[in-house]
Amino acid sequence: MNPGVDNLILSEVGTSKSREGMFFLTQLNELKDILMEKLLMTPLEEKEKMRYLSQVSAQERQNAGIIETLEEELKVANEDKDHDIRLKNDVIRKLQNDLHMLEKATEEGIKRTKTEAEKQETADSKNSEGKKEKLMAELNELKAKHDNLTTEHREEEQTLRRKKWKIETEVENWIQKFDQDMGEKQDEYEEIDAVYTEEKKQLNELDERFKTLEGEYKTITEAKNKAKEERETAEREMLLMIKAATTIQAVWRSYKVRKALKQKNKKGKKGKK
Repeated sequence: MNPGVDNLILSEVGTSKSREGMFFLTQLNELKDILMEKLLMTPLEEKEKMRYLSQVSAQERQNAGIIETLEEELKVANEDKDHDIRLKNDVIRKLQNDLHMLEKATEEGIKRTKTEAEKQETADSKNSEGKKEKLMAELNELKAKHDNLTTEHREEEQTLRRKKWKIETEVENWIQKFDQDMGEKQDEYEEIDAVYTEEKKQLNELDERFKTLEGEYKTITEAKNKAKEERETAEREMLLMIKAATTIQAVWRSYKVRKALKQKNKKGKKGKK
């Protein structure tokens, strides 16, 4: 901008309003820059810039709608949160009241229980002497019964001890007899076991011998069966050969007879002539 115009504007505004004058100059400078840029811009560039500004404006309107929607949702969420907080505060106040009433009732119950316990303690203290005398009398009576039972049980114990000694003696005798019998049975078992071991050894030897003989028998049997099969085959072949020879001989004899008949017939025909 022209410096003279700047000075004129500042003189008109005055020193008391220099801030407003400077703001005005700043705005004029920005307007100048915009006008210069507009004058230097081609129509195509201006059109492209207008299109870009339209897109930016549409995007800003869209963003403004989204912001407005988000603000509405935030407002609803804040209202729901405030409502939940109010409900929770009501629950907390109710629980605090219930707790206060419970503490009060508990305190009253403790006082009542303490009073009843003190009364019961006083009554028990009064009755304890009478109970003590009664228990001492019962104790003396039980001691007398115990002494009598001890005497009776001691006699029974002596009798049972004698019976026990007798039973133990008999059991000991039976154990000794059992041990003696078991010793004899053990000796007899060992003798039988020795005989069994020897017989088992012999049986194993016989079993081995039997297996050997069985193998030899199988070998001999297989040889016999093979010889039998060969003999039967030879016999069948011999029969076939005999049959073939018999057939050949029969044919030959038949041939000779026919030939002799033919010669005889020829001679008979010559004699007639």
